Amino acid sequence: ATHFVGKWHLGMASRSTQLPVARGFDTALGYFHSSNNYYDSTRDQGCGDELHTDLWDGHAPSTLNGTDYEELLFRDRAVATVQAHDAKKRLFLYYAFHTSCVGSNGTASNLQPEPAYYERFKHIDDPDRRANVAMVALMDDAVGDVVAALRARGLWDETLLLWSSDNGGAVHLGGGSNTFPLRGGYYNNWEGGIRAAAFLAGGFLPADRRGSRLESPIHICDWHPPGAEEQPSPPRGYPGPCRGSAAPPIHGIILA
Repeated sequence: ATHFVGKWHLGMASRSTQLPVARGFDTALGYFHSSNNYYDSTRDQGCGDELHTDLWDGHAPSTLNGTDYEELLFRDRAVATVQAHDAKKRLFLYYAFHTSCVGSNGTASNLQPEPAYYERFKHIDDPDRRANVAMVALMDDAVGDVVAALRARGLWDETLLLWSSDNGGAVHLGGGSNTFPLRGGYYNNWEGGIRAAAFLAGGFLPADRRGSRLESPIHICDWHPPGAEEQPSPPRGYPGPCRGSAAPPIHGIILA
């Protein structure tokens, strides 16, 4: 069973070829653009720059927009997906977190923290830093909720959890991040922009690798080969030779 939750940003022009459910996922709840509004799931780009809802559930628009802070909607779907999963079958869950990216407010983009989390960090004076910390804290809790669901369902011992950021922190005005001691951040090619955190966890991880640290350079594409080795069969629509396509297989380096 394969499930997607969160930020898609991988195409939406064709329902039959580009939506998550058209590219191998059994279920999907997420938005298509690079960002949308955390509070009501709207986005202002396209169709005359009028506000439109950007939240999709499977094959159709979602009815959840505006019912809760968006990351909590995603968190709840991820947890519910784990809780409903048949433990006798394999599970692949791709959760692309919205937080701590900026959200769209109709005229510009800005950090949009969940109010209770923002209140928790009122001791931080700078509003952007406070918002960023609040959003990262929510993400941390959401990961913990998914892990707790995996444990409760009896799936943790067979789980390989990969957490990875896609870029360095946003240190520009309005981003609220801090990449010290690295130089730069999101939007540039200094180490602060391209060197990001990642870790593996779960009962599937060999005991002798737990707690170890890898110092070698690694690219996000390098996660593909070991992950693909654990798949019983290629996903629907996979463009590799196994589907009769001339597309070459994806290569990467298994570092550990």
